[in-house]
Amino acid sequence: MTAQLLIDSKCTLGEGATWDARRGRFYWVDIEGAKLWRYDPRDQSSHVFDMPERLANFAFCADADTFLLGLVSRLAFFSLSTGEITTITEVEPDLPTRLNDGRCDREGRFVFGTLHEAEEQKPVGGFYRLNTDLTLERLPLGNCAQFQTASASVRTARACITATRPRARFVSAITRRLKTTACLSN
Repeated sequence: MTAQLLIDSKCTLGEGATWDARRGRFYWVDIEGAKLWRYDPRDQSSHVFDMPERLANFAFCADADTFLLGLVSRLAFFSLSTGEITTITEVEPDLPTRLNDGRCDREGRFVFGTLHEAEEQKPVGGFYRLNTDLTLERLPLGNCAQFQTASASVRTARACITATRPRARFVSAITRRLKTTACLSN
């Protein structure tokens, strides 16, 4: 097998490469370029969605036309068909931080971290969960999320914390879902 370049997107900071099985398309972000990229292997086309601010992460929603965006300063819904962005909530508006890594957990909640953006970084960011009722909850963890998906009975997430405590483990006990706003595992 030989790797080949499909899209020369020239991302400054490309992350979040995710296959969307429902749409049959591949998505990723250019954080610094404030763009959401899409590639469709059926016709080898690509499309770029310009964002109003840097885009750190995203998640697919139950509605196939809607994405949950983790913009630098806020969480928002994004309509693929209209380009409309609807703010859900600001995140850490009084701190020099930005949203960082994020993923959906098994309960349809979006879990993400924030990152201190000053030249001399300090541990001021947080770890949050956007619940299915759209309430934002700060969690006692660090700034990146990994979810174990080996088994439906496993409800484990790992979070990178600091150099002295590289990973913490927590178990989700909430099982409630709101189908219209729940994000899908990606």
